[in-house]
Amino acid sequence: MINVICPYCKQMYSLTDDYIGCKVACCECEGRFFILDAEGHTQEAYIDSNTISNACKEEINNYQQTKFELVKYKFDNLFAKVKYVKIKKSYIIISLTILFISVTSFFINNKFLSAESQYKKAIQLHKEAKLERPINRKSKKYVEAFKLLKKSAAKNYAPAQHILGQCYADGKGVDLNKKNETITISLWQKAANQNYPPAMSALGNSYYTGDNGVIKDIKTAMLWWTKAAEQGEPHAMYMLSSVYQTEQNISKSFYWLSESAKNGNVLAQIKLGEVYQKGLMQQKVDHVQA
Repeated sequence: MINVICPYCKQMYSLTDDYIGCKVACCECEGRFFILDAEGHTQEAYIDSNTISNACKEEINNYQQTKFELVKYKFDNLFAKVKYVKIKKSYIIISLTILFISVTSFFINNKFLSAESQYKKAIQLHKEAKLERPINRKSKKYVEAFKLLKKSAAKNYAPAQHILGQCYADGKGVDLNKKNETITISLWQKAANQNYPPAMSALGNSYYTGDNGVIKDIKTAMLWWTKAAEQGEPHAMYMLSSVYQTEQNISKSFYWLSESAKNGNVLAQIKLGEVYQKGLMQQKVDHVQA
């Protein structure tokens, strides 16, 4: 075999000795021919296609067929790659979709929920847990609600701090122990420092009764109730009314009783009705008001 190069396009051929002295057609040059000498050198030549020998035609056809097969192989291989890429792309899309659903589920399962959302979900779980029979303070829903409240309270969300403190006090979703009392007061104090009325009212209750590890102190209780009542907390208003009545401060007692009733406290509404019906607390009998 002799390796030769077409003088026109520089295409390389491997030809047998039979082509020495013959005019060879270059498949790349569209009708151009070259002459091959004994040393493998080539030179330009021109020949009519009708005079091409059968052996030359066969060689040209073989080369063209080989070239066609190579091109076809490359095309088929390229198509296979494109198809593979499309299939791979589909798998990527499916994987991303699954990942999106997982991440969304992760969000829903509280990791990145806002403090308010965590609090609301915990309250809903508390409502559902109260309907269960028998009532179990360590039920799955109470435990789940407790975890949500801890996450929300950690973000300094006052309503969550208040309810979480109550959970520690009542043992809802958590074991009861002496340490809980300190945690309860601490949480209520944090919420109260944010001017959250229910927490202020809860502190007032603790100091009034001496519960949750604090020393009984009615003055401190009155201080917290007053702060809460001034911000519209109906329970604090009712407790102020009760204490003022005990102290024979009828005017203040009646005032806070009326305010508590206006703000929806049921006990205050019942007691105020009795006041008007019987003419108590220096009020005239008024069956319409009663």
